[in-house]
Order: sequence, then C-alpha cells, then structure tokens
Amino acid sequence: MESREIYDMLLRAIGEHMDAKGRAAVSINGRPALIVTIDRETGEVTARNAITDTTAADAVIDYLNTVAGTKYQKTPKNRSYINARIAEGHTPEDCRRVIDSRWAAWKGTSMQEYMRPCTLFNSEKFEGYLSAAKTGVKKGNGSYFMSHSQRQYSAAELAGIGVDLLEEG
Repeated sequence: MESREIYDMLLRAIGEHMDAKGRAAVSINGRPALIVTIDRETGEVTARNAITDTTAADAVIDYLNTVAGTKYQKTPKNRSYINARIAEGHTPEDCRRVIDSRWAAWKGTSMQEYMRPCTLFNSEKFEGYLSAAKTGVKKGNGSYFMSHSQRQYSAAELAGIGVDLLEEG
C-alpha cells in the first residue's frame, strides 16, 4: 500500500468515530496512541501523540498533588489515565472538577487513600465522578447521616422547639 492509500483508509475509519469537536482517538492494544483532529471546514488533519503529549496530564497531576497533598510522579502510567480521558474528549478542567469533587467527598474518610490517578481517571469510574461533580452530588461512604456529627438533645431542649415526648407507661 502507498502512503496516500493508508492515509485515506485512516481518515475513513476515523471519520466514523469523530466527536462533535472533530476529534478521534486511535488506539493500539486498547490504549490511546494518537489523537487525530479533522477541521470540518478546511479538512486539515492534525495528529498528536497521546502517549508523549504530557503537558495537560502533568498539569492535572500537579493539581492533584496540590489539592490532596499527594506526591504522585509524572510517570507514563499516571499520565496514561489522564491522556485516555482527554483522548475521549474530556478536558483538563473536567479532570480538575473530578479531583475537587472527590476530595470534597473523600477528605477525612477511608476513601481519601483513593485520591490517585488510577482511581480518579479510571475509564470505568471517571464518567460517574464527572457527572457527580457537575451536578454537585456528594457521594461518599455510608448514608448522609453517617458523615455528619450527631448530638443528643435533652427533653427540655426538645420541648423548647415544640417536640413533645411520649411518656412510656
């Protein structure tokens, strides 16, 4: 095959999977390898390496470390989780929203240890975390009441706010 034939075949295959912004991820062995963008007006095609383009992923890792007080390194593995979500059309801002939302829900709980790239940007969980972040839903462990302090009220305090206690008898 000549390079032009390969190019045309690639464009046909990608064109079927473009998002609204004209982007598609090309995967190798299930991992995003290229992010291809086709300008719908001009037809110009650009491609960037999803694995080595580290700018956005590094900024997200820095943000995670700042918010959660963690020290995650900018390794290819940690970057790959973030770059995979970006390849799907999410933005670094979406990633920061997930960090903020999960930190608000998990800080001080047993879930705090899961403030890590492989959990936050996992393909199976990210959409749910992002949806919760956008709607302001706080999803944590246990019920609503389990995450709030409880206080005992005396009979006099309850009577003061109009609560009558039933006498046992």
